[in-house]
Amino acid sequence: MLRRFFVDVMLLPPGSLVVALTIGLLLLRRWPRTGRAVLWAAVAALYLLSTPLVSTTLTRLTGAHVPFSASERGAAGAIVILAAEQTEAAEYGGMTVGDLTLERLRLGAKVARETGLPILVTGGKFRPADPQSMAAMMAHTLGEEFHQPPQWLEQDSQDTHENASFSARMLRAAGIDTVVLVT
Repeated sequence: MLRRFFVDVMLLPPGSLVVALTIGLLLLRRWPRTGRAVLWAAVAALYLLSTPLVSTTLTRLTGAHVPFSASERGAAGAIVILAAEQTEAAEYGGMTVGDLTLERLRLGAKVARETGLPILVTGGKFRPADPQSMAAMMAHTLGEEFHQPPQWLEQDSQDTHENASFSARMLRAAGIDTVVLVT
């Protein structure tokens, strides 16, 4: 757990830049020029990463690929769509899928139409008091809005690791070991 925290929070931006700022401050007393250089570099990096030009460019670079090829789709036995977020929407009678989840559902429905593969939606409740799981909301949206009802609902997971574990267990029971994953 501590190792995961260290990797996720302290080695990746912005945590790594906060660490650099701290190191720069510590260096100021003994090696002022080096300390100032580290401080300025960390501040510049924090600023640049928060600008729309740099953040949009980096996002485009990491997302500028075909998510999966036709041959990869052919080897799959199902489509797995991971939940992302929910939102309050009075026009839908309360909680419903949020924008990112809706994007995932849209792509999953498209792939299902193209391939004929069955869909598994995965996502538990964000809070115990929530009236329904993310998977239930996703299933409703897939069926009502995209006319692609899922074959399986995994409603017990609380994080991505559990999404994978619980979904794999369900799919293995159905004889499926390769999926198209929509995240």
